Amino acid sequence: MKKPIFIAPVVYSFMEKHEKQKVSIYAQADHKFWTGTFFISNPRYGTWDNNPVWDFAIPDRSIGPDLSNTTNLTFEEVTDQRAHEFKSIINQTGKRVALFWSGGIDSTVVLSALIKNLSPTELAMVDIVMTNESYYENPLFFEKFIRNSKFNIIDFYEMNSRFRKDNTLLNSYIITDGVPADKLWVVERILHYAAIHGPKVLTESYKTAKRELINFAESYMGNAINAEHFVDLVFNNIEETNAPIETVADFFYWINFNYHWVGHIYMYYANTLAGDPTNLSLYDVASMPWYETHDYQRWSFSQQAVTARNITNMRDYKMLAKQYIHSLDQNDYYMMLRTKTGSPTKAFGQDKISPNFQSTAALFDDGSIVRSQNESDVRNFIDQYCLRLKRD
Repeated sequence: MKKPIFIAPVVYSFMEKHEKQKVSIYAQADHKFWTGTFFISNPRYGTWDNNPVWDFAIPDRSIGPDLSNTTNLTFEEVTDQRAHEFKSIINQTGKRVALFWSGGIDSTVVLSALIKNLSPTELAMVDIVMTNESYYENPLFFEKFIRNSKFNIIDFYEMNSRFRKDNTLLNSYIITDGVPADKLWVVERILHYAAIHGPKVLTESYKTAKRELINFAESYMGNAINAEHFVDLVFNNIEETNAPIETVADFFYWINFNYHWVGHIYMYYANTLAGDPTNLSLYDVASMPWYETHDYQRWSFSQQAVTARNITNMRDYKMLAKQYIHSLDQNDYYMMLRTKTGSPTKAFGQDKISPNFQSTAALFDDGSIVRSQNESDVRNFIDQYCLRLKRD
């Protein structure tokens, strides 16, 4: 039987009041404490709860590497290695690469890596898919490396239209972007925590900071009991998986890395191609999100990444990534002052053009979806797949 890969927070709005009370901890954690989570799924390592809420499936591609299998590779080395993987794919398959360039840090690292490691002939096989917003995110990089290098530029809206009209085009492309880079780093929420408790607390044991973490979660969730339960569940998951989590910064990283990965991998599918189940198998072959690899994931719990989590301001966020870009563009201003802005939906105009994205209530592992406009379908979905309500 098919199972959902993820749900959108809007699903909770279709529940009756007494039903919401039974799942309130999860709704509050995902929708209030961890804002910016477009889609909710199970953790990739271990369990959420011994009494799970949803009957989720974890796609094979989202299963992470062995947590004990660390790496000594630096961010730069892993990134160059990834570029050489694309180099081989281009030469072996003859497929074009569609790089969805938002102009942000993550996708600019991707383009920088390709420019540094591919030959002119190989770079000619790379199409830059972008919007006007992409240009304004990083105009100097565009002028110096995209316009001057005469990359083939395709408008984002046009590319989506092509894929919708003829899904077989997916067979001709390797699709990549800056996803799921955010899941490899600590999140901005940590800056708020550091502002309250001081930056030194980020390197302290998460276990000794449990009460402070509960109070912090409560400030967002608005419920002391749910906040304590939520933190307890994360602590239990860390212990269950023997995750290499030691500090407060690690704690924030782990929620990001373990609990919110799957939705980002399938965000473009939900936005553009969802609705025709045949598209999912095509998408799984064509899509190669740049940062999805086990090597990047192993790097993210390496010592270099652990050190990079202890940020005290947004300028230091993803500094290793900005330094990689700087090795190519030598833009001191960008490296020192560029900060994360907005979200992928803004960069690619998804708020304007994507009824799929806005209406996807749930995505199944066979590629089909439940749309939020169909209230009876969402209600049937809840009745069938919300395990907490079925048991009660």
